[in-house]
Amino acid sequence: MSELPKHVPLPCTMDDASYNKYLHGFEIVDCSVRNRNILYLVALSRALPRRRSFFYDDRKTRVLVHFANKSADRRWTRVDYEGYMGMRAGATQLPDERFVGVDRAGQVVSIGQGQLLNEDEIPSGLRGPARGGIRATKTIAGKLHACTGNRGLARRDAVGSWSSLCSGLRTSGSSDVGFSDFDSLDGVEFYCVGGSCDAWHFDGTAWNQILLPGRNVGMELTNVCCAADGWIYILAADSRLWKGRRQDWTLIDNGAAVPPVKDLVRFGNQIFASTKHALWEIGEDGCRRVVLAPGICECTGYLAVADGVMLMAGEGGAALNTGQDWQLLVRTRRCADAM
Repeated sequence: MSELPKHVPLPCTMDDASYNKYLHGFEIVDCSVRNRNILYLVALSRALPRRRSFFYDDRKTRVLVHFANKSADRRWTRVDYEGYMGMRAGATQLPDERFVGVDRAGQVVSIGQGQLLNEDEIPSGLRGPARGGIRATKTIAGKLHACTGNRGLARRDAVGSWSSLCSGLRTSGSSDVGFSDFDSLDGVEFYCVGGSCDAWHFDGTAWNQILLPGRNVGMELTNVCCAADGWIYILAADSRLWKGRRQDWTLIDNGAAVPPVKDLVRFGNQIFASTKHALWEIGEDGCRRVVLAPGICECTGYLAVADGVMLMAGEGGAALNTGQDWQLLVRTRRCADAM
């Protein structure tokens, strides 16, 4: 796949009646892919919270489930949750297929195998698995992983069971360190970034800090992604982009006009970055904005990849790339009214 297709072969799969039932009054805040036929959107009520803190929000969180292989009247369903703050969407293929949502405080819910579960919270302590607030989740080698503040990295092994991958990594009392993103090709070797130029490599046994060339004191690292060819890309908040592996790194973009990136993902042989209003392709020459068709371009925001498809979702709706074409799944009423 050399280029993302730019045409829209199918109309929006969520009609007005389904929109009013499932998404009216909510905004999409994340997405995940269980397999190419089962997709998830996490949405948050637009109502103003009555009570809110760093770890608590009394607004309703809604998980929308899209079954691509079911008839139109059975294609969408929803599950509502209360008392969760900043739920991140995730999915597992091992030990079984489920949606797994993790909020900032480490509360865990799962959907799948005929079950709706409130799982045990991720254990927290200096040796992990969690060392602070949950900042990102990602499915690697079939299992859900999560990174946290204070350099935490956790792996979900089964329902209610988490392992620590950070017990051998030193912590710090500084608020300038902590992982905002991570990635791995095989579930053994990891790259983690965050905080004030806080980048680390885990070879499966030991952790080693990465010193990036051209870094500035106080510069925030936001995203990391492992490409299919084995190269690793690290992105900073000011859009500086590095390419490398282990301790060998090159600054390939000294800061382009790219807004804050929400997700950086590998899809086939390409790396894509999503921002609130655009999709970008990442390569050896830096960042290039991807031209998307009307309807699809309004869906930028969050990205999720699995089973050969890429789901893109945001304030304007959701769209699925199959590697052959784009399918518009949801177009929000707010977006439609603005047209």
